Amino acid sequence: MLIPAHGSPSAGRSTAIRRHLLAERRAILARVARTEHEIRTLGAHVESDDADEAQEETRTALLLRLDDRARRELEAIDAALERLHRHTYGICIACGGRIGADRLAARAATDRCIDCARAAG
Repeated sequence: MLIPAHGSPSAGRSTAIRRHLLAERRAILARVARTEHEIRTLGAHVESDDADEAQEETRTALLLRLDDRARRELEAIDAALERLHRHTYGICIACGGRIGADRLAARAATDRCIDCARAAG
């Protein structure tokens, strides 16, 4: 269980959560760097023509989507770290209720309980 029923995580548990969030952050950055390298490497081995230009546009669009998704994930992790620091980690930002331990275990950076997340779409 990530959060005790009575309040914020203990100091030891906060450290474990922080380490987990930071590990997730490093993994996202590594994934983005690896994917960008792979996409750019593919593009470097192709001679230029109209089809290749279309492929380059596709690669660029893919990188932009990847960067946007990674940016959102990193922002969520940074926000979770801030909530942990402020002792509000595990409290839903929408309703103020507790976020379930199972949900936090599955998505450590989540900021909403399952009901509010469903309502938000």
